Amino acid sequence: MRVGDYLSEEGSVEMTWVGSSAERLGLKGTCQLHEFEKLCQGQHPRDELSLMVRNNGSHRRVCYFGQISAPKDVSLLYLLGGDRRIGPWWNEAVSETIREMERATLTRVRRNGAIEDRVTGNFVAATVTHDASRALDPQLHTHLCIMNMTYDAVESRWKGVQPSGYFHHQGYFREVCYNALAQRLIQAGYEIENVRGVGFNVKGVPQTLRETFCKRRQVILERASELGTQS
Repeated sequence: MRVGDYLSEEGSVEMTWVGSSAERLGLKGTCQLHEFEKLCQGQHPRDELSLMVRNNGSHRRVCYFGQISAPKDVSLLYLLGGDRRIGPWWNEAVSETIREMERATLTRVRRNGAIEDRVTGNFVAATVTHDASRALDPQLHTHLCIMNMTYDAVESRWKGVQPSGYFHHQGYFREVCYNALAQRLIQAGYEIENVRGVGFNVKGVPQTLRETFCKRRQVILERASELGTQS
């Protein structure tokens, strides 16, 4: 199965272009698979021209994947409780998060003895939102596929992405998303409850409902019991 087919669930959901460099290449709105495949090959999406000075064929890294998942309670309220307002709120929170990620985009500088990374602040990426986990539990989440190309304005050319900024700041990106989402929920009258670890709960969502739709945790607990350990 091709990467694009997996993200789009074989065409059942739409991928969308994001990022200022997508606009530079004339990519807006729905991501067409032939455009996606061209970029995977390091080519311009509109013709056969190579964008990359160095294109190492099958050895070239094509893209970087990320996933942004809503807290469990938000997924339950949206997908089971039917609060359709949450969909647009989620999209807003994800968009804000992606803007912060784009600002952290780097490229390598290996010229004239320099060994460093430079901020480019732009990328080409495609997103798609799914509403279920692989275990088919309700899980609102957005996949982000960042193509391995960024425009270096200093050198006036396309170069590969140095992803260290994404890894170093992933906790910050998650907080950006959750804070934006929590603000919308609070404005709508929901009460937010802090939890230990990542995310938040929404007051009024039964714990039994969370446990019912968390098959992954059930598997972990069963395995822990088999090993004689505690979670």
